[in-house]
Amino acid sequence: MRSVTRHVAVALGAIALAGSVGLTAHADSAQETPAAPHAGSDEGYTITGFCPSVDDPTIPGGRAHWELVCADGGVNFFGWVEDTLPDNRNVCVDTADGTGVAWTTGFNTRESFNYRVANTNRVELLLKHC
Repeated sequence: MRSVTRHVAVALGAIALAGSVGLTAHADSAQETPAAPHAGSDEGYTITGFCPSVDDPTIPGGRAHWELVCADGGVNFFGWVEDTLPDNRNVCVDTADGTGVAWTTGFNTRESFNYRVANTNRVELLLKHC
């Protein structure tokens, strides 16, 4: 009976260790992307996306939709940005390097965009007031 108890204890220990290794690996991969303001915050909404992916971010006074598609060694990303609040502040989608992708021209306007970044499988996009 004592050997059965020892085998069960070893098995449970192995399961616990495997679970902690899995959590550690997940935590490490989550740290690869920079921290972003919370969705809907006034600071903006940042997402680092790997293709393929789709996102529908919102901030107070604006919303957007974008899709990322891998093609020919790069990322094609396209979508729209919309101003949803008459507050005299435009809303824009920007990239991490500061390249303005698209911006609204007043309340209740929507602007489309379609861009490409070569030699990567990821792009960082930001929905913000501009």
